[in-house]
Amino acid sequence: MVRPSFNARDVGQRVSTPNVLAARSGLRALAFLGFGAASVLVGFMACNVQEQGADTGGLGGSLGQGGASPCPRGLAVVLSDYASTQVALVDPSGQTESESLISTASSRTDGLAFALSGDVVLPSTRPESGLVVLLDRFGTNVMTFIDPYSGRVLHQLPVGTGFESNPHDYLEFQGRGYVARFGHNTDPGREPFDGGGDLLVLDLDPPQIAGRLEIPSSSGLPSRPTALSPVGEEIIVTIARIALDFRTTGAAALVVVAPTEERVIETLDLEPYKNCSRATLSPNRQVLAVVCSGALDQDGEVADLGGSGILLLSATERPLELVDELPADELGEGALQPDVAFFSDDILLVKTQTELDSAEDNRLLAVDLVTRSATTLLEARPGDSGQGQGIVYGGLICPDDCAGVCLLADADRRVLQRIGVDADGRPELLTPSAVEERIGLPPIALSPF
Repeated sequence: MVRPSFNARDVGQRVSTPNVLAARSGLRALAFLGFGAASVLVGFMACNVQEQGADTGGLGGSLGQGGASPCPRGLAVVLSDYASTQVALVDPSGQTESESLISTASSRTDGLAFALSGDVVLPSTRPESGLVVLLDRFGTNVMTFIDPYSGRVLHQLPVGTGFESNPHDYLEFQGRGYVARFGHNTDPGREPFDGGGDLLVLDLDPPQIAGRLEIPSSSGLPSRPTALSPVGEEIIVTIARIALDFRTTGAAALVVVAPTEERVIETLDLEPYKNCSRATLSPNRQVLAVVCSGALDQDGEVADLGGSGILLLSATERPLELVDELPADELGEGALQPDVAFFSDDILLVKTQTELDSAEDNRLLAVDLVTRSATTLLEARPGDSGQGQGIVYGGLICPDDCAGVCLLADADRRVLQRIGVDADGRPELLTPSAVEERIGLPPIALSPF
């Protein structure tokens, strides 16, 4: 349910201190695309982060106090400027319950061996354990497991295994954990589980590496797992196919994994679509939606709109097969971000893929699948230069059958945008929620717990 970035370091760029502010603006344009935040910049900026207020701790009570529930207790929110990171907790309506469960300044927290970097993301699916799980990506390659009630760090697990694994998503499924590792190791075999481009398999009590499931490459391009979706007894893995030097992007794919057999049982190529979202299940459990951006340049621009669009698949039939598609050029709103939420069975919430310094501003769209049309619900403000800020709309979640509202991380206005239902059953903007106002970091990512 969430999820979102191209890396300056992936194409060998260096960011020097005089260019930090410009580079930070570039990150904003690219940082929600799902390919890892630009950790070159993080490396230059995060080392001097100073504590700016004490953590506010957990929710109180104890883990599992209400028993197993099909609905989340709340949501974790990552607030970050890609130098400092703070994780807050909100309820399903978007109201803040803890402004700072943990932060970059929490290096002395009991149980925290690895301090948080500026490149932290969240799982796209609610963990079965009820824990808040953080994925610290390129340059750190560490997972952190936190009790949201006590606020204690229970475990940390390095998942780099000797290389920059760049973990992108995490799923707890049938009693095990699965980590989507975007990075590739060009010299594997030096230590166990060091191949990359795979699913790292975890035992969970306590979290420890138990194995890996390799995702085969195709057409000379390495497979890069970006997102995980549980559907029935299977896991659907979204694959980006991007060259090691990041100069070539191939068609995306959906890979079906049978966890009990620990193998890939099916692959669906999504030609001509590139850089796609997780497969998101509709409220009636009949349809899977995938949204693709197309191939991106360093500014987040999509040169070929033919690689962007909305794809619909049957959630109940195998093998996987497209049942409908809405190309971005037909929709007429430009390229789309690889992220999607079902507002209802017939209405999707999606975001535009907006490059830095564009004449366009980032937009939140409601797409009616019946009329095949889009309505703009929200538009970001231009930057100080009068040009577009790039991507400022991040994590996007709808409550499905549970109580709550749809939430959007809005780094432009530094709030959670709240989307409810109007009298006609269509989406309408509600009063936004400020997650915290002491430090003022913008919200960028969301995940239920």
